[in-house]
Amino acid sequence: MRPERAARLVPLLALALLLSACGFQLRGYDAGAASWPDSLARMQLTGADLDPDLERRLAAALRDAGAALVDTAVTDAARLDIVLFDETEVLSALGIGSTRRDHLVTTRIDYTLRTVDEAAPRSGSITANRTVQSSADQVNAAQAEVRRARRELRDEVIATLLRRLAAGG
Repeated sequence: MRPERAARLVPLLALALLLSACGFQLRGYDAGAASWPDSLARMQLTGADLDPDLERRLAAALRDAGAALVDTAVTDAARLDIVLFDETEVLSALGIGSTRRDHLVTTRIDYTLRTVDEAAPRSGSITANRTVQSSADQVNAAQAEVRRARRELRDEVIATLLRRLAAGG
């Protein structure tokens, strides 16, 4: 290895060592941070018209959090029913003749949770939205940004749902 290259790697290695020594961690959902309730250890995931991508992501997140997903025939498991999953996009121009446009992307989940030890089900709603600004002449880039925003909003509502479930509601 050349001495110049080694001289450039030394500061990077020193920085990595310092960051790991101080306990630095990247942000993200840590399933171990919130203790998963025992009443939700076994869970059924249902939904009348559950989006396949949302179901896949939600099932993986529930497993990562500590829930074992079971078949709908099992009666001694909690039941998470996704009542509504809705993604909307509202497009508006900022003025007459304007080339700037706003895309308001909204994702909403309504759910009902029924546990074995509770008589009445708990229900809730989670909504997340984001505004994506674009130019009229950059249609492909704007649509790609809207798709990215939709994926991020799905992840955001799933993370919020997991936090609510872990907190008991």
